[in-house]
Amino acid sequence: MSEGVLDWADKLFNPASVALIGASEDPHKVGGTVFRNLCASHARLYPVNPKLASLHGHTCYPSITQVPEVPDLAMVAVPTGAVASVVEECVVKGVRLIVVVSAGFGETGEKGKLAERRLVELARKSGARILGPNTMGVLRPAISLDTTFVPGERWHRPPPGPIALVCQSGALGVDGAEAAWLYGGGISVFVTLGNKCDLNECDMVEALAVDHATRCIAMYLEGFADGRRFIEICRLVTPHKPIVVLKGGRSDAGARAAALHTGSLAGSDRVVDGAFKQAGILRAYDVSELMDYAHALAFGPPLCRPRLGVLTCAGGFGVILADYLADPERPVGASLAEFGSETERRLRQVALSFASVRNPIDLTGSATNQMFDQALEILQDDPNVDAILVSLIPYPPLLDEGIVEVLDKWRRQGRKPLVAIVQGQVFLPHVLQRFWRAGVLAYPGLAQAVRAVGALCQRGEYLMRIGGE
Repeated sequence: MSEGVLDWADKLFNPASVALIGASEDPHKVGGTVFRNLCASHARLYPVNPKLASLHGHTCYPSITQVPEVPDLAMVAVPTGAVASVVEECVVKGVRLIVVVSAGFGETGEKGKLAERRLVELARKSGARILGPNTMGVLRPAISLDTTFVPGERWHRPPPGPIALVCQSGALGVDGAEAAWLYGGGISVFVTLGNKCDLNECDMVEALAVDHATRCIAMYLEGFADGRRFIEICRLVTPHKPIVVLKGGRSDAGARAAALHTGSLAGSDRVVDGAFKQAGILRAYDVSELMDYAHALAFGPPLCRPRLGVLTCAGGFGVILADYLADPERPVGASLAEFGSETERRLRQVALSFASVRNPIDLTGSATNQMFDQALEILQDDPNVDAILVSLIPYPPLLDEGIVEVLDKWRRQGRKPLVAIVQGQVFLPHVLQRFWRAGVLAYPGLAQAVRAVGALCQRGEYLMRIGGE
């Protein structure tokens, strides 16, 4: 990566100082909410508003040019018509990274696109880069940096973690970030691209490729600033770091909506699909899938046509899991393992007489933590089993939260990947988060767990393919 890329990325992901032009004391204004969110960060803060002397204990400045240092990051939250003059002042000050929160640009039509090009021309005079306009900026949990304009009480900020979330839509990104909170897996950074007048998805992949806190890149895109460059960059990154993309605007109606939302041109979906496969990009089709894939790839190992042992305490869930794995319409890339006779004999010794010890295993509603522990040990020894799916429900009276320690034990000591399914609303989100904190891949539904396994299979197949090229 070039030094210029590292420069803007460091200022976006780890700013030592932030100026907010358009800071407000009104909690109902964007500038008011953004500044309150920024107050939790580790950065030095400089509110800019000519009508205020101070704000939340910080000296307020009439102009960015009068701030006592050149801030790493300048946030612009002023009316659309005033944005160009503010950007020009930032350039004069020497600011190298400008985040324009203000909307009313390219998403409104050709006049708005011309205004965006003017912003870029102004920034280029000093080599400054612009994120946005029409963006929420960035959330970096590790340093408590939050430039969004969503009030703190309106959504659950995720903890620090290994998933980078890059979204063209701020609201959709907030939804994805909350999934990272629910699971407890966390995010390294959340960036909203907005209209992408300058910095775009290509720049973000380049920056995140060398971000040590990021193990997986998840993206929502409505269009491509430079599709060919994006695929070329991803092709270089995916052998080392998985990338998952949810592409909006697949249909004609979706493409029209994307043009109205961020002014994006969606492109041919068939071409996009083929290019993604060639570059090793996993494709998601909704926000839940995007985050399920990202969590699997950030925390789980690649799999290549694995034979799964399925362990449940409710036979019906085992039946549905078997259906998912055998469905030719939606191939997962995994299959049910055929247990050896010794495995079934040993399982019969630890299970109740009316339990099923063939795959999928049903320990029944009389299952205990110890039964799960013993069954997992037995599956570790079967050479026909490559990975294990464990379906849990809170209803068996002898099963309790100690099951988290059981699965964590086999995650650490075992030789085979584990994926847990946590059923029952009373069990969620507490137990789900306990699993993730323990490092166990866990999902709140059968379909979600199966498609997470599918993501690991796609990853494994891709790595095997390029390894043989």
